[in-house]
Amino acid sequence: MCQALIEKMKPTWIQPPNPDWGYVHDVYGKWYRSYFYFCATYRCDNPAAVVSENETKFTRLEYAGPGKYHMAYFRHTGQWFTVFEDLTLENCLEEVEQNQLFWP
Repeated sequence: MCQALIEKMKPTWIQPPNPDWGYVHDVYGKWYRSYFYFCATYRCDNPAAVVSENETKFTRLEYAGPGKYHMAYFRHTGQWFTVFEDLTLENCLEEVEQNQLFWP
């Protein structure tokens, strides 16, 4: 289900490259322990860039028991902020699709 949403949202999340600034090059998901992360690979084609590519996790679903997840976004402060608790997977995916807080 998560992969289907990622494929659906790629045209919205991945815009044409900006040669001077970083841009989203790819979006994907991955599990780590009890967390599922929505991740973006940013790329910068500017020759003065310190790094040409980096990964950023932007949304986290934490498994909280059968059929329940806590949902957080990654703040500019470098910390995860939990917004919703005990949502179903379907509700989490609706939030990712509709709420730009959970976009890269």
